[in-house]
Amino acid sequence: MAIHQRQAEGDILVFLTGRDEIDTAIAMIRERLAQAREQAKVPRQKPKPLTAFPLHGALPKEAQMKALVPAPRGARKVVV
Repeated sequence: MAIHQRQAEGDILVFLTGRDEIDTAIAMIRERLAQAREQAKVPRQKPKPLTAFPLHGALPKEAQMKALVPAPRGARKVVV
């Protein structure tokens, strides 16, 4: 979340060693984003849009391709 909130625009690529770690990281990112949105007291404090995508060999091809599609303008994507 620190990278998302403090760094300039651009997507984030995270390398992990296994499917379980990837699934855990995706869940943590989504949970922390939801918490940051809830804790924002005014709209300008809310984090910008962020979407997290898993990417590993056990995913169906369609799910893998979603991770490679560019994020919408004004949003950031995390590929784990």
